[in-house]
Amino acid sequence: MRSTITLLLVLMMVTAGCQSSNATPTLQPGEVEIPFETVVLDDEASAMNFEDMGTDPQVFAITTQDDIAEIESLITPESVDLLQEVDLNTHSALVVFRGLQGCSGFGLAIERLHLQQDTLIIDVQFWQPPPNTACSNVVISPYHIIKLDKSLISLDHVQLVLHSQVVERPRG
Repeated sequence: MRSTITLLLVLMMVTAGCQSSNATPTLQPGEVEIPFETVVLDDEASAMNFEDMGTDPQVFAITTQDDIAEIESLITPESVDLLQEVDLNTHSALVVFRGLQGCSGFGLAIERLHLQQDTLIIDVQFWQPPPNTACSNVVISPYHIIKLDKSLISLDHVQLVLHSQVVERPRG
C-alpha cells in the first residue's frame, strides 16, 4: 500500500511538470479574473505618427472620448472607428502597445486580466521573429485593443500593471 501511494505521488509530480505552459494560471486567493473582448489586434501598425511613442510597451485606459483623442494619432483610422463604436457608458477599453520595433514580425496579444485588490494585472504575450528570419525593415508598433464591462470593473479606480512574456513567433 505504501509503495502505491509513493508511486501515485511521483506520477502526480511528473504529470504536473509536463503540463503545457499555455495552461491557464490558477488564481491566487482574492484574485478575480476579468473577461474581455478584443476590439482590434494590429500586428502591422506602421502608418501612424510615432513621435510620442517609445520602444517600451505602453498601456492606456479608455473611459472617455477624450482618451480616444489622446491615442488617435497612434492607431489606424479603422481602429479609431472601431474604438469609437465601444459604448463608453457601459464599457471601457484598454490599449496595449508593444512599443516601436524596427522590423516586422513582432506582435502581442493580451492573454488574461485579473484583479488583485485595486490592481488590474494585464498578462500579455509579446512575440518576436525567430532567429535568422528575414523581416521587412519598417518601424511598427503593434497594439491590442480590448473592451471591458464597466459593471465588472472601473478603470478609473484601479492601478494598471503589465506582466509580459516574450516568446518566439511561430513560423507560418
